Amino acid sequence: MVNRKAGLGVLNLLVGKMLRAPLWLLISALLARVLGPEGLGSWSMILAAGMLINQLLLHWTQSITQRFGRVEWLDSGSLNSILSARLPLLAAGALLAVILLFVNPFDWQQRFFGIDNGGTHVLLAMLAFWCMAETQSLQQVRERFAYLAWAPIAADLVLIGAIAVLALTPILRGATFSEQLQLLLSAMAGGWLLWLVWELRCAGFRPRLRTFDWSRLPPLMAFAIPLVPGFLVGYLAEWCDYFLIRHFHGEYEVGLFHPAYQYLLILIGLPTALVSVLLPRAVQHFEKQGAAAVDLLVTRDAPRFALAWGMLILIPLAVLPGIFLLLVGDEFIASASLLGIMLAVVPGAIAQHLFGIVYFLQGRLLISTFVFFLLKLLVNAAISASLLPLIGVGGSAFGVVFSYMILQWLFVIFAVPGHRPSARFMGVLLWCQASGLLLCLFDGMILRLLMGSLVLMLSLLFLRFTPIFDAREIAAVLPVWLKPHERLLLSWLARPSN
Repeated sequence: MVNRKAGLGVLNLLVGKMLRAPLWLLISALLARVLGPEGLGSWSMILAAGMLINQLLLHWTQSITQRFGRVEWLDSGSLNSILSARLPLLAAGALLAVILLFVNPFDWQQRFFGIDNGGTHVLLAMLAFWCMAETQSLQQVRERFAYLAWAPIAADLVLIGAIAVLALTPILRGATFSEQLQLLLSAMAGGWLLWLVWELRCAGFRPRLRTFDWSRLPPLMAFAIPLVPGFLVGYLAEWCDYFLIRHFHGEYEVGLFHPAYQYLLILIGLPTALVSVLLPRAVQHFEKQGAAAVDLLVTRDAPRFALAWGMLILIPLAVLPGIFLLLVGDEFIASASLLGIMLAVVPGAIAQHLFGIVYFLQGRLLISTFVFFLLKLLVNAAISASLLPLIGVGGSAFGVVFSYMILQWLFVIFAVPGHRPSARFMGVLLWCQASGLLLCLFDGMILRLLMGSLVLMLSLLFLRFTPIFDAREIAAVLPVWLKPHERLLLSWLARPSN
């Protein structure tokens, strides 16, 4: 399903994600110096409010482009029809957002986020998140993977430039806090808005309002609306441990948990690079082959990608807590320990991404984005609330591990209604999760590296006696510079009988 061009796209996306992680650490450090601790807290709450409004009112419509835009692009070389069909939904969402932000019913911004008179700031944050997601969905549908990889980095550099201007310009240093926030948010929104305009221009978008077919809206809304409760649950799931840690302990413990958890989220999100490449092609195959395309993905492609991911990520997971401690300093020793525990879920994280494609193709978004994540939220909250008073912040780390592992199994077990789950993939997932749990038992970079190397060697041995990889397919995608070593590689990556 993935040719060399697509493989290059995956490489671009992985490199882009890896580069963006330290960029965000740099942005956080610069913001802390410019805004101060209290200002940084206000900045975070504004982003949180903007993200919530975007996800509930605008973001859910982008799944329509991802699901139906690929076929239109292949058939006509245009996205005019599907983008025009979304315009009424976007207009309604934008109107509701303006009402919520500037009428501010029940004073919800102050009550839930501690924001006073921040409608303009939250609007800019919402615009930034919407432009970012809209740009990335257009790039994904049109398979502009290099742009998909590097656009976020370019937008981050624009924000870093704005922070530098704010810090180095004497006039701006004397600006009010509200004006400083407005400058930074405008830079973030402006960077993504320019990318969106460029992508729409490259796609040749021309709105078709006069010939708009209102009968298209009901089926499109029926497909996408199930995403809305899922976004809300996902939002609560991301902040659950922060609320619980603050309730049982305090701000200091939240500060210890935050950097480790953010690193975990970055690593869990890395497989989305592969999904960004697979999804448009999966939609294309599904339109032509129907259920057969899903079966092929579940039984053949998913085990291959999952095992490859589990093997490739082992050594980075082994050394990451030590590198993390070098970056953040000795005062975050407890954070490094928390990270070492939570990294146990990363080898199996690809399961929810790969099988998320299956639920997307089947239109079972309510199950995958709401029911499963609601169960994860409940498990996480129950374990964390039980362990936090007993063992401290480590209780939330264990809650994260077990809730994520359960989520991974939920995606696999219920992927194809009426069929047994793929035994091959379940074996791979069990191996990946066991590898992650084994790593988290050891502390210290040397011990973790030795254990990671041992598990990697066992994985290679396991490969030789399983029918997961086909020798001919491996040989077909090997780059030229590896051709001289083809025989050796095939002896390790495929069964001897192949």
